[in-house]
Amino acid sequence: MISLLDKNDNSILLSIELCITKINNNSFSYEFYKEFSNILTKIHNKLYKGEYFNRFSETLKKVIFDIVHKISTGNLSYQEQLSFTRFGVDRIFLLGSIHKIEYNDKNTVEQIINMFSKSSEYDKVGYCHSLLIPLYQTSTPEIKNIISKFIKSINFNMLDESIKIVFKIQKINTKIEKYSDVDLAYFKEYIDNLDPKTYSTMYDSVYLGLKNAHKIFRRKIFRELAEEIKKLINNFMLKRGLELIE
Repeated sequence: MISLLDKNDNSILLSIELCITKINNNSFSYEFYKEFSNILTKIHNKLYKGEYFNRFSETLKKVIFDIVHKISTGNLSYQEQLSFTRFGVDRIFLLGSIHKIEYNDKNTVEQIINMFSKSSEYDKVGYCHSLLIPLYQTSTPEIKNIISKFIKSINFNMLDESIKIVFKIQKINTKIEKYSDVDLAYFKEYIDNLDPKTYSTMYDSVYLGLKNAHKIFRRKIFRELAEEIKKLINNFMLKRGLELIE
């Protein structure tokens, strides 16, 4: 798929458009969707504000609508379930928000949420984290409201503390939820109570979330919290000769 980028702009779009026609009626691997996301990002960068940019926006809109429709059918292979619920296509939706695409198919979203409602609280958070929240960012106000209601229905008391923190920060960063001083105190208490002798990849997610929060809200407290958990992670890594985070 990388060879696509060597073609002229019109040929690139024709190839992507041909690829789209196959998505609904064929099963593809996690690696395919991950690579497809990477290619779309590179095409966006290549065509940015050029002659074919508007056409690419229309192509991207079709990709988003087709993927959401496919998820709603429930007719997914195991690899596709991984792709759609474990960060295989979230970047495509984020690209959609850059192109100001507004997803507006209410019935399809309600069908997906009805499917997800039957899952465990843990799985619901996974679906929100990797699929519904990225889709929220490129949707109409009506669709955002539907997704927001589903998110608020999740019983967070049943979740691990680190998962709750990561999800809370994601909701704040995407402005699904406003943050308060109570939230900031909650983040501070969480970090202060972490055992410096232990490590979890969730700590990395907390760090990245707080780092992004600082970029979005420009508040010193987010940077300080990010630096605090970064220090804890790097001290753990340093003692074991592992790679430090930046």
